[in-house]
Amino acid sequence: MGYIPAEFGLAIAVAYLIAHAAWPLLARGGMSNGVGVVVAVVAIGACPLLIPAHHVVDRAFSCLLFLDPIFRLVDYARQVRQGKAGPVSWKERAIFLIPFPFLLTVLGAKRRARAEPRLPAANVIRFLIAFTLGVGAFLLCMMSDRVAALRESFILDHLVKMILFLVVVESGSQALLVLERAFGYRAPPIINQVWRSRTPAEFWIRFNQRVQQWLYLNVFVPAGGRRRRVVGVLAVFLVSGLFHEIFFAVSTRRVDGYQLIFFMLQAPAVLASPLLDRLAGLGIAGRIAAHGLTWLWFAVTSPFFFHAADRVFEFFYASQPWLP
Repeated sequence: MGYIPAEFGLAIAVAYLIAHAAWPLLARGGMSNGVGVVVAVVAIGACPLLIPAHHVVDRAFSCLLFLDPIFRLVDYARQVRQGKAGPVSWKERAIFLIPFPFLLTVLGAKRRARAEPRLPAANVIRFLIAFTLGVGAFLLCMMSDRVAALRESFILDHLVKMILFLVVVESGSQALLVLERAFGYRAPPIINQVWRSRTPAEFWIRFNQRVQQWLYLNVFVPAGGRRRRVVGVLAVFLVSGLFHEIFFAVSTRRVDGYQLIFFMLQAPAVLASPLLDRLAGLGIAGRIAAHGLTWLWFAVTSPFFFHAADRVFEFFYASQPWLP
């Protein structure tokens, strides 16, 4: 169902008012800094509840949008605690909190990404191709219930939807990249050719490069970094799983733990990725095998992730999902 503009807009306005209101607490350091982080994360995370519960898609979309200010505030608080962030003027704060480029949430990254605005003809063509591919894949997903083979086989349906999902997010990322270049930003793409991934570790590096930078600085390093790599990787996927679990719960009003299961399963796969790297180093056959094993892993584990997507977009699976 379509969203009610006033309520969707209200949720956005309240979320950013909270972000600005929490800023002074974050800037003080000490206990105020920690209190500010908790207040900001909880309060902004609750803003989608201002949207009526039956508008599931709109709640889910707002949850995605609100990850941006949450991540920005948490990173600013970290840099204050580490003595890396000094006083910030109201104007600098307002610019930093603007969610563009989207998910470029580490303080200072937006400034470093500034470049000359450019929109050459090649980029316009690139945008149109990416937009067309993304919309086309989304429409194919919507109409997939018309295909009997997909309705009758969950395995086939899931594999097709996994491919369509990757086309949608990759195309959306490329289209967004062109817009950012047109407005003078040279940020890394959110999704960067994930189909080339030969290991789970490479997949997660490519899948969300901007959030990966945030997770590295705000979760992996505080958890021990490269000195305690296992703990750091587990912490990263635990935080990722909790964020997804909470926001899908807010969107669909159901908690089943599938998001947490999916993301925690990725941790041992990432830690085992050096074995696939060695396999890929054995030649063409090794590269094919490593690539195949990586995508087999995601085909087997991703039903946990897509189950929630099917609750948000009721047309996602044409068949009956295996998970309850």
